[in-house]
Amino acid sequence: MNILFLLSHYPGYGGIEKVSEYIATYLLRHGYNIVFLSYGTNAQSLIGSTLEGVQFYFLPKPLDYVSNENTTFINDFLKARPFDFVILQDSYAPIEHILKEIDYPWREKLIVVEHNTPMYAIKTINSYFYYDKGLFWLANRVIRYIPSIIKAYWASKDRKQFLLNNCIKYVLLSDSFLKEMHFMVGKHFDNKITSITNPLTISEPTKTNYINSKKKQILFVGRMTNQKGFNLLIKVWKKFSMSNIDNWELVMLAAGADRKKLEQIINKEALKNIRIDNPTTEIYKYYEESAILIMTSIYEGLPLVLAEAMSRGCVPIAFDSFCSVHDIITDGKNGILIPPFNIKEYSCSLSNIVNDKELWTEMSCSALNTSKKFYLENIGKQWECLFNNLK
Repeated sequence: MNILFLLSHYPGYGGIEKVSEYIATYLLRHGYNIVFLSYGTNAQSLIGSTLEGVQFYFLPKPLDYVSNENTTFINDFLKARPFDFVILQDSYAPIEHILKEIDYPWREKLIVVEHNTPMYAIKTINSYFYYDKGLFWLANRVIRYIPSIIKAYWASKDRKQFLLNNCIKYVLLSDSFLKEMHFMVGKHFDNKITSITNPLTISEPTKTNYINSKKKQILFVGRMTNQKGFNLLIKVWKKFSMSNIDNWELVMLAAGADRKKLEQIINKEALKNIRIDNPTTEIYKYYEESAILIMTSIYEGLPLVLAEAMSRGCVPIAFDSFCSVHDIITDGKNGILIPPFNIKEYSCSLSNIVNDKELWTEMSCSALNTSKKFYLENIGKQWECLFNNLK
């Protein structure tokens, strides 16, 4: 079977690029022919390290999503190759126009994969409200952003309906997102919608537990953006620090435009026991030595950082602020869920788990077992099943 992955960026450091490579690796092992077609890359250094066995091509006008040259290239490319399916790894880049301009049996071959919450556009704007700067500031934000939210809703709705009308399957990361799809486009596309979660994008664990590898270390992984709630993270750590008599350290693998702002806040608040490291390809080492992973996101798609940390016995704590978190964390068994956005309860739960070795050990072992459902072999089989059912 011949499969084309269509990506806005490849190769790259992002989650979509890594997930695509892991799924392609599985399919290659099972006899599929895999081709990647990309609008360009922002990671030139990775070009020489792409997957062995995968053919990949760049469009002639890098990152120019609406150029006639790129559209013509895609048209000729598709006609010259007998693909069984085209997988659009959707990153919301404006490339849907090719479905109108290129004569191709999209409705028989196109599989769209949405790698975020279906209400991503709306929740991105909503994330600007989660700051405690007074009533006047909040009122100003409401007046300023309500028109943007309405505009984002209609734009996202129109785009989703267009993709659904022109694909054979639309893949969500979680069944729990179906309600959001109903809010956006109604229920009449349900026969086209399915869900397949993403696989772990780190190596599978080599131990049955990592209890003896752990330091008094709490890990945060994420971009410094409003979505990740780093302002909430600072509040949690400030409150937790009041009872941090054992000198637990917060290690942040963080990058982004707001990193300098974060460093200024840490200095201003005189917060201690915080270390900020740059993101690394060897993130598994941080998971192996950290006892706890904390997440303060306002919303997410399906954050693999939780499952990947759990695969190394790292106990996750997160706000119950996005529905797919329940696909990963069972509160009180393999991690802890906090009512959004209760800073006091979050810091108390963090204090409780660091001071209860027996409870942490039980959760650590359970977390590692939970991560197995995200192994590549399990997710790859779901993709094969989808292909076979569509043929």
